[in-house]
Amino acid sequence: MNTTTSNEVQFSETYWYQTRRPLACMVFLVPLLTMYEIGVLWVAKNGGDIDLVQNGADSWMRWTIEQIGLSPACILPAVILFVFSAWQIWTREPWRMEGEVVFGMFGESLVLAVALMVIGRVQDIAFQRLESSQIVTSIGDPVSFVERLVSFVGAGIYEETLFRLILLPAAYFCLISVGIPSPLSMFGAMTASALDFSGAHHLGPMAEEFIWFNFIFRWVAGLFFAGVFVTRGFGIAVGAHAAYDILVGVLQFQL
Repeated sequence: MNTTTSNEVQFSETYWYQTRRPLACMVFLVPLLTMYEIGVLWVAKNGGDIDLVQNGADSWMRWTIEQIGLSPACILPAVILFVFSAWQIWTREPWRMEGEVVFGMFGESLVLAVALMVIGRVQDIAFQRLESSQIVTSIGDPVSFVERLVSFVGAGIYEETLFRLILLPAAYFCLISVGIPSPLSMFGAMTASALDFSGAHHLGPMAEEFIWFNFIFRWVAGLFFAGVFVTRGFGIAVGAHAAYDILVGVLQFQL
């Protein structure tokens, strides 16, 4: 009994630590990135509209890469993996991890996705209206199951990359540099990235009609994902985002 308890505690400590390591994030991201990039190519090959699959964050980052003369189709996912590889090298930690960690990350992502659904349901009740079907439709209206699945996986990856991995730390260090205390800087960075995340859905050629309910929910969701990113790491933030979008936008699951 004591041995079992000790093993469970050891795994728990290993899991909570390893999920925040760049190696675990990279291993977790590889199947999602592969699924998304192959899915986009499949849609294009079969005559589908890629604009209905790629979300705004993905399109903006690929456009930026194109402006410097590189091919975004290959470079963008490679850059993400390179960042985590370089980070892992910089930490000088061993290139090994427990196999159960990745499965745990998928499970935790699903639990967090359901938690966000509960938050959305509470907001539904507070607003006395049921518009949750509009909340997640943030990247167009893909007509097929495959297009929806691919698009929402991409939203999890690239929206978290832009708004959490890039903008949140950038905002934090900008606030720190002007003398704002670290806790306030972190709160300000999380809030700013969440507002940017929500507002971005109303910009560009695929912009949605502005609805206060949706804007506020996405702001709250942005804070939720920012909190996951800060406390649990980038991989689980991506997983929770993608899982939520798939549950609501693809499987039409409602509480």
